[in-house]
Amino acid sequence: MSETEFRVLGPIEALRRGRRVPLAGPKRRTVLAALLLGRGRMVPVHRMVRLLWGDEPPASAGTQVRKQISALRAEFGADRVQTWRDGYGLRTEPGELDLDRFDAAAGRGRELLGAGRAEPAAEALRSAVDLWRGPALADGTDPLIRAEADHLEELRLAAVADRLRAELDLGRHAELVGELTGLVRRYPLREALRGQLMLALHRSGRTADGLRVYREGRAELAAQLALEPGRDLRRLHRAMLADDPALAAPSAPRVGTVPDGHGSRARPAARHLQVLPQLCELIVLSAGDPSLHRSIPRVKSAQ
Repeated sequence: MSETEFRVLGPIEALRRGRRVPLAGPKRRTVLAALLLGRGRMVPVHRMVRLLWGDEPPASAGTQVRKQISALRAEFGADRVQTWRDGYGLRTEPGELDLDRFDAAAGRGRELLGAGRAEPAAEALRSAVDLWRGPALADGTDPLIRAEADHLEELRLAAVADRLRAELDLGRHAELVGELTGLVRRYPLREALRGQLMLALHRSGRTADGLRVYREGRAELAAQLALEPGRDLRRLHRAMLADDPALAAPSAPRVGTVPDGHGSRARPAARHLQVLPQLCELIVLSAGDPSLHRSIPRVKSAQ
């Protein structure tokens, strides 16, 4: 494993053998973050200037960028900090950047979830979200945070929604109510999270509370955006009013695979679950979509 670690999922940091590398001031941290977010590709000088000063750079902006690059090259080595005609790049090894590890863990979790393996999916997605140490790029310049932090936060929330979907598949609805309540309070326009809270409450025998959550969301949307809830949230609401059996919790966790008596062959245990197909019509997955607030996670029925 590499001795160096770079972090952008929280304050911008570099560690060497577990010890923090000194990064003098927000400008140096911002240049480092810009290079790291470039993932080894060239980051144009004009891009770094904009991330440092926004629309009003000083006349010495180019010189100041080169100064910061020189400092990073001295700290991390000329073999890492690469120079192009119009910009710079930073080479990292696999696993050195926390964002790369997040992407890998979240992607693995989604693959497992799609295969009906909710338990390992939840673990992988939880490990991805646990890499976050606070708001992304927290101690960079304001232009950097405005330009990049929202996108990174969307990635985090998509992983959170997928992890919650896996937990709901495992029948942990009662345990999730508190967490989902806090998330809906913080992100009131995200229908994915609101739908998950409604479903968790319904499965916990608290349908009246789930319906109240819908009414509150409808009022919030009307007040802030002059919109009605999305189609899928409305359908979930109607299903709750009708106590549709399709919304019932799975009878058993979706876990791994079980032997089928033929040695090397195995079949997903989820195939034995009789999840009604209507459920996937009521709950719509939008993980990774920036419009997450207009939809709620889809749970695929077992085949």
